[in-house]
Amino acid sequence: MNVIAELREMPETRRLVLIYLIAGVLWIALFVFLYQISAANREIRTSLSNGDQILSDAILYKSSAPKGSASQVQTFQGDPLSVLSEIVDTLGLRDRMVQLQSNVSGISLQLERVYGEELADFLLTLDSRGLRIRTAEIRALPVENERMLSITLLLERNG
Repeated sequence: MNVIAELREMPETRRLVLIYLIAGVLWIALFVFLYQISAANREIRTSLSNGDQILSDAILYKSSAPKGSASQVQTFQGDPLSVLSEIVDTLGLRDRMVQLQSNVSGISLQLERVYGEELADFLLTLDSRGLRIRTAEIRALPVENERMLSITLLLERNG
């Protein structure tokens, strides 16, 4: 016991204990830092994987033929603005239409507060009536605990 008490009193022993404590804290900090880097790396890989999947799905969709046979897709007849207006009326989307405008690059249509099922029906109807989407911007909006869509489309004649 006397030897242990003498070791505690020595200044070199206090320095050695302090060095061990600092080394221990540094090791713990290093492991926490490496864990954070590893977690961030996993998130990046997951995001890249999801992005690759979305890209491959988009390429597959773009390369696939229209659904149904060629006889089901009508050739376009009439004024595209009036046909689109008729489609909007038929599907009951008139009250949610913000903009319908014709310009040199096509027909611009903006719809607000649209459900996903309504969008799917709208897209199928467009295809069957001879219109196709040139560009699309679709945003999800939270509306009263529901997820609705805001859609901006630039449409043109199919073929």
